Amino acid sequence: MSTIMGKTTNDQTPILLSTPCAEDVFDAIHRLMHLYRSEQYLSPNASGLTPMQGKVLRFFANRPNSTLKELRVDFSKDKSQLAKLINGLKAMNLLKSQVDRIDKRQVRLELTPEGARVQKRLRQHTQALAENACKGLKIKDRLELIATVNQLSKGLTTQAR
Repeated sequence: MSTIMGKTTNDQTPILLSTPCAEDVFDAIHRLMHLYRSEQYLSPNASGLTPMQGKVLRFFANRPNSTLKELRVDFSKDKSQLAKLINGLKAMNLLKSQVDRIDKRQVRLELTPEGARVQKRLRQHTQALAENACKGLKIKDRLELIATVNQLSKGLTTQAR
């Protein structure tokens, strides 16, 4: 059990019972991301999408005409899992595919007009949600937080090698 778990304040902020350990840091990050994702994808702006479907739409909004292989490299997920997500998005008329003109073995994917509308609404909602969450943070605090999270990420990727 975490050293900071147990009691919370009225706003669900954990009360420190002792010095937080490294795992407590990741527990706090996990709780934050879980809350963020639930707020993000439970809203009407999400159009019933799952977080992974939203990520796939965002990928193709930022990189139109990419392939499943490019998505797989970026997401580090199993090809069959991503293919299932893509097929679901195609069935929802949010994503379309076409054979590459030069290399007929490649299939290029892009958002449909409806997919672009859903992605735009979701992005606007996500930006507003993030801004609301960060409204009490000064620019300096945001930069420090980003640097800290990057440092944590670096520690994880170094450990994985």
